[in-house]
Amino acid sequence: MSQLIERTETRLQRMVTSSAARRVQQALLILGTDLGQPINETEIEIPYPMTLIELAHISGTTRETAGQVVNKLVAAGTISYQRKRFRFSPSVLGALTK
Repeated sequence: MSQLIERTETRLQRMVTSSAARRVQQALLILGTDLGQPINETEIEIPYPMTLIELAHISGTTRETAGQVVNKLVAAGTISYQRKRFRFSPSVLGALTK
């Protein structure tokens, strides 16, 4: 029980930030950690379709902001977003959020 509380507290601390971009990145990282399925030794995929509106709700921002952050991450090659499915390396995305 104490591990669950500690894990939840850590997530809350990471998601409560003034930077919308970091909240979107953290939301992706948390979803990938909890729900992601390994594609290869370095990448995971969130196994169900997720719209930018849903990502915006999870991260507490607008659809436009979530879309801009996702587009920047895709352009940088950090994540892949095709057919409403996210694919990324948790270590690479995690390094951006620190």
